[in-house]
Amino acid sequence: MTTLTTSPVGALRVAHLDHMTGVGMLACPPVNSNVFLGSASVNGADWDSALRVLDGMGWEVLGDENGLPVVEGVGHNGGEVVALYGRAPITSRPDMSEIAEAGAALASIALAEKF
Repeated sequence: MTTLTTSPVGALRVAHLDHMTGVGMLACPPVNSNVFLGSASVNGADWDSALRVLDGMGWEVLGDENGLPVVEGVGHNGGEVVALYGRAPITSRPDMSEIAEAGAALASIALAEKF
């Protein structure tokens, strides 16, 4: 994983990305830290902003069969860690061991994230 980057995306989220395999993790803030103004929320606005930034970088949230984000776990801060994938990884066909290794390493980093 020589192509690992950590990028702030939005004000409250950090993306950990492996450009070689196209595996990524998005560390999110705890849900209980959200602030609402009417029906709008700070976390909701930041989620939308983060998705726009990630899209511009060639990354998307990995969705399950119902279209919901795949959650890899809950970090030390109580926030979810969401799986990402890169649309154009450097390795066009990474093998499963490379993907598993990248996923485990990135999940470990993202789960330890503190805001």
